[in-house]
Amino acid sequence: MDEKIQGIKVKCEREWFEFVERLKKEYQDVGWDKLLSEKELNEELRSFVETYFEEREELEKETRKKLEEKIEGLEVEKNEELEKIEEIKWKKSLKTLTECVNLVEEVKKYYQNISWDELLCGGELSEELKSFINTYFKTKIKSGGSIEDSEVEETEKIKRKKSLKALIEKLQEMQVLLREKHKELKSNILDDKKMEETRKEIDTLTGRIEKFNKDISQRTLGGQIYLVLNDEGTTEQFKKFWLDGKVIKESDYPIFFAVNQKSLKDNKGEYIYKRGLKGGFLLDKYGRSIIDHDLDEIAEAFVKFAKEQNFNFWGA
Repeated sequence: MDEKIQGIKVKCEREWFEFVERLKKEYQDVGWDKLLSEKELNEELRSFVETYFEEREELEKETRKKLEEKIEGLEVEKNEELEKIEEIKWKKSLKTLTECVNLVEEVKKYYQNISWDELLCGGELSEELKSFINTYFKTKIKSGGSIEDSEVEETEKIKRKKSLKALIEKLQEMQVLLREKHKELKSNILDDKKMEETRKEIDTLTGRIEKFNKDISQRTLGGQIYLVLNDEGTTEQFKKFWLDGKVIKESDYPIFFAVNQKSLKDNKGEYIYKRGLKGGFLLDKYGRSIIDHDLDEIAEAFVKFAKEQNFNFWGA
């Protein structure tokens, strides 16, 4: 039996690749933000999606419309507006940088002889320096970990608690931030150290966006279809599901099934015996009462069935 099953799977392997390629072509533009109807899906695909994924939420039309408008607006920004924004950012950055450099130089000069063993009063510090020290070191002590760790923890909390709409909004925020980071990287205002930091931020953001995309996809029909056809692990599970279905269909064979119509015993658990015209029990050739049953008819039907199927345990 195992050899037969394996043979069916090997035979259907090529059919599987042709089948999944047709699906990929048909759903090449599908994603979690696409509205799909289950009725339009391929039967095997629909059946797998229903059994494999734990939950599904309908993507509100209003949410999808806003999402499309935001994405389109971001991708089709006018050059003039971009230039204005970049010019304003540049001026603000330059001004802030200049002020920061001047402040740092002033602080360095004033506290040039300071070290850990010097006693200082908080009232002697400049407001900016005091505010930074209080904020920075208090945060580091309380967090007990890196900023990246806290971001990962925040991501997991969001995924656990937030609704689908909230997840989409968070994803949009990260996508906007990622675009800004790419723009910063392409500009010539960053030094080597800052460029390296920006690259790390881009890598972190990209990873978080991928996780959010997958989490959202697992909760929408369009996203689930995308995962089935593009996520290696999910596709492999779909293949197994599909091949098992083929095995069941091709291993199909006729069976004999019968149920006796006569109950054999009464409600007291006593056998029911055949009676003659006068009401007395009918006896067999051994003088025993004959049980009233229809098992002989079932046995005859099985003999006929066995001969029709050419069962090797039954001589024709």
